[in-house]
Amino acid sequence: MTAVRRGFDWLSSAGEVVAFITLGLTVSLHDVAQRNAWGPGLLLAAALMLVIRPIVTEVCLVRSGLRASERAFISFAGLKGAVPILLGILLIGAPISDSGRYYSMIVVVVMTSVVVPGSLVPRAAKLLRVPMTEID
Repeated sequence: MTAVRRGFDWLSSAGEVVAFITLGLTVSLHDVAQRNAWGPGLLLAAALMLVIRPIVTEVCLVRSGLRASERAFISFAGLKGAVPILLGILLIGAPISDSGRYYSMIVVVVMTSVVVPGSLVPRAAKLLRVPMTEID
C-alpha cells in the first residue's frame, strides 16, 4: 500500500511540474510587464487569498468538525495553481479582445498565490497551532 501511495504522490507531483513548465513555456515576464497585468493581478490575488478563499473554505468546511484554526490553515495553504494555468492557456487562442492581458493576469495571480502562501506554510501552521509532520 505504501508503494502505491508513493507512486500516486510521484505522479501527482510530476503533473504539477508539467503544469508549471507549461506556464513557463507560454509566458514571458517581459510580456506580463508590458500588458499591465501586475497591478490587477496582484489585486485579484490579494482578494482571492484574503477574502474569497477564506469565505468559501469556511462555508465548505464549517460542519466538518475541524477547529477554526485548522479551517484557516486549509484556507491559507490549500491547493492552487495548476487548473487556472491550464484553463488560462485556452485564452491564448480564444477570439477575446485583450486575451493576452487576461492570461498575463492569471500568471501573476497563480505565481503570487503559490509563492506567498507556499513560503509561509510552516509559519502559518505554527501560528495557527496546526501540527505538521514531515513525510519522507
